[in-house]
Amino acid sequence: MLFLTLVLGDAAVSAWGWRVAFLLSLVLVFIGLLFRLRLGEPIEYIEARRATTRIGNPIREVFVKYWAGLLVGILLAGAAGATFYYGNTFLPNVASALKLVTATEKFSIIVLFAVFDLLGIIASGFVAERYGNIIPIVAGFILFIIAALLVDFGLSSLTGLAALAVLTGLAHGIVYTPEAAYLAELFPTLVRNTGVSASYQIGNALIAGTAPYVMTAILGFGRIWAGAYLAVLALLGLVGVIIYRPRWGQ
Repeated sequence: MLFLTLVLGDAAVSAWGWRVAFLLSLVLVFIGLLFRLRLGEPIEYIEARRATTRIGNPIREVFVKYWAGLLVGILLAGAAGATFYYGNTFLPNVASALKLVTATEKFSIIVLFAVFDLLGIIASGFVAERYGNIIPIVAGFILFIIAALLVDFGLSSLTGLAALAVLTGLAHGIVYTPEAAYLAELFPTLVRNTGVSASYQIGNALIAGTAPYVMTAILGFGRIWAGAYLAVLALLGLVGVIIYRPRWGQ
């Protein structure tokens, strides 16, 4: 989008150029399919399938028997996704609407967010491998809350917006790496695909996906209230991760 804006101009991108970016993103779909088709199932899953009778209704098992883990997973995925949209969607677009940044600056901020998101992902991987998933998730969620409460600072100037993009990008990356492994630990092997998928999709659809709309709707009552909404989501996710421990056996 930044490249298209620089080449075509903001008006052309708003009129039709954004479709080019969406079409180019189809490349990611093929890459994802390649990974899915070329990589096999984990050994523990194959062994569990051999040793255990297949579960007839894994959806019912997850929602009825493992509902507590599902709820924690939904809160975790939802809060992480909401922070992602806060940093790379809500803040840049509100700043643009307030004429705080130009179109080029807006997309540059989004790129800045993505770069530090990637750095957080890489760094968190090393931490999670050595110390486990809980520590980086908790650290990232604390940063989520701090970033949410700095919403007024982020919408005060281009410098403030850039600083908050760095903070939210880094915080999201720190959580995003161990998130998948933690979600997998919430469910036993034979319902793990269903549990992880339900947690991630419900959390992102109902909590993360609606967060920018809710924050925009309450923005008129004061910027701090928009930030407080995100902070509450992050606090719920943080509490869930800290207090919940899986209560099932392999």
